[in-house]
Amino acid sequence: MKKNAALYALSIAMCVACGILACAAQTSFLPKFFDDAYLVLDLLLCLSVALGACKGPAFGAFFGIYAGILADSANGFGISLLPLFYMLCGYLAFVVCELIPKNKFILYCATCVLCILGRAVVSVIYVMLSMGSVPLLDVARYVCLPIILGTLIVMPLAYPVGLLLTLPVRFIQKQTIDKII
Repeated sequence: MKKNAALYALSIAMCVACGILACAAQTSFLPKFFDDAYLVLDLLLCLSVALGACKGPAFGAFFGIYAGILADSANGFGISLLPLFYMLCGYLAFVVCELIPKNKFILYCATCVLCILGRAVVSVIYVMLSMGSVPLLDVARYVCLPIILGTLIVMPLAYPVGLLLTLPVRFIQKQTIDKII
């Protein structure tokens, strides 16, 4: 029993550390290589969806809340819609993967694409609330398109990370990689 609790704690600690590293990477390290006008990488969204698809609603939803708080605090917005949105994305990934128990990677990709489009809508809401009247085509070009393209690039990389982060918990349940993939 203590071994199971230790493995859960290890998996949670790895998720917390990975969330901090992903937040640091997407806010300070990666913008040095990618101009914000062209690509905005949302690693935390992809990780929330990956953890929901790999392990279930608790990992996806709770990491989504954590990731949203990290993203908001790193960007200086304060607490806003992102924790709720990321939580819903992590939970949605679990629901989709439970309803259709076939190839989880394909389902993860499909769910992540829907969540990326939703993230673009949330960004439009942020821009409209903070800046007032801005031409919608400019918002689509300078806000939505960089978020969609940048996050689609890193989307396939987040699923193996989600598998690694949930490996100690899956070890408890003796799930093989074949069942998850």
